Amino acid sequence: MKIEVAGSDEATFCEVFGLLIEFHREGGLAPLDLDDMSRNAYLTLTEGMTLLARDDNGAIIGTLALHELKFWYSKTHHLRDAWFYVKPKYRGGEVGKDLMQAAKKIADDKNMLLFIDGNNPDRRPKKTKATLACQTAGYVPIGFSLQLR
Repeated sequence: MKIEVAGSDEATFCEVFGLLIEFHREGGLAPLDLDDMSRNAYLTLTEGMTLLARDDNGAIIGTLALHELKFWYSKTHHLRDAWFYVKPKYRGGEVGKDLMQAAKKIADDKNMLLFIDGNNPDRRPKKTKATLACQTAGYVPIGFSLQLR
């Protein structure tokens, strides 16, 4: 497996776009708008912070893309994932961890905080006091957020 920074060329865009459609099929929370999706995916690729995990045959098996944003209460910028997806067959191994480590290097190089959301539709929420309280209020946990230290 190899982790690389994606280019914004047409071939890479088509590969990433196909993977993002799989991502939406698996866990999209809103209807898919192909025009918006393609525009946003291309703009994200041009930011130069989209990471790809490729298997030994060169096929993309995972991706993590970052955006630079300002905190709503500050002029300070931080990095947050635009998307983070690993094909189901490759979950539970090293792919997600390796993508997060590559994202950490980008954040370290930019000297910025990094936040990554993890959403796994197959993961059951832990039965903690906090998640149970959220559920009784009508919310369903769908993932978690991670902050790089």
